[in-house]
Amino acid sequence: MNSTLVDDISTLFKYFDKVPHAQFYQLLIGLIPPDKRFYPWVKAKKKPFGKRLLELIAKYFEISEKEAAEYATLLFPTDKGKKELEELCRNFGLNDKEVDSIMKGKDDE
Repeated sequence: MNSTLVDDISTLFKYFDKVPHAQFYQLLIGLIPPDKRFYPWVKAKKKPFGKRLLELIAKYFEISEKEAAEYATLLFPTDKGKKELEELCRNFGLNDKEVDSIMKGKDDE
């Protein structure tokens, strides 16, 4: 996970569908240095919302939990989105304490 290589490769992927696959592969191989360094994998950050919130979103919008996770990922970072999620929880009859617990991700079983 060399950050400079990741940036360069992500820039090249704009042309992935325009360059023949064999040539694109050769381009990537030429870009990566032949050293034997170890670059540790960067773990993904834990999502700030829990399973209970995803269940409520899925039930409210009548979608799968995978789609609910995408909704939560879009809504959770913004203040307006958080307020909408809190209102969604209240629509299911939850009190303020339960809503706060769910929004902090502490209500998972």
